[in-house]
Amino acid sequence: MNNIVLARVDNRLVHGQIVVYWSKEVEPHRIAIVDEVIAKDDAMKMIYKLAAPKNYKMSILPPRKFIDNLNSGKYGNERILVLFQSVERACQAIEMGLEIESLQLGNCPRTEETFAACDYIFLTEKDYTLLEALSGKGQKIYMQSTPGDRRIPFETVIGKHNNTKK
Repeated sequence: MNNIVLARVDNRLVHGQIVVYWSKEVEPHRIAIVDEVIAKDDAMKMIYKLAAPKNYKMSILPPRKFIDNLNSGKYGNERILVLFQSVERACQAIEMGLEIESLQLGNCPRTEETFAACDYIFLTEKDYTLLEALSGKGQKIYMQSTPGDRRIPFETVIGKHNNTKK
């Protein structure tokens, strides 16, 4: 396994909860935003790099490049906090070969197309289907907003959501 200490879906990416709570909890050396779209947007890359604390190295890369860097040993023994902007982008990276111990759903906002998986995680049917498939392949997935919140296993949502769809 690699040195990824947290892989989190959070549409806000680098923000207060990451900087104040999660970085203290997992003590990363590097924060990595793994996202094909953001990696091509120089303005957004600058914004996220400015938002990140200066005591952490920062990477904003497409999934393939990040995976290649990990596999080549580019990051050495660095502890890495990986952020994904959406469930779809996290699943894409995992399907491309990113190996993570578990996937944390930290902030997925409410929209007209979503349902509540818990008080702070809202999923589209597509998100749910992607996560259900990933979970079925053995990937650990859980919901947790801050380190002080309890972890809610995604499996608990599968049963409840499947019952409400009948």
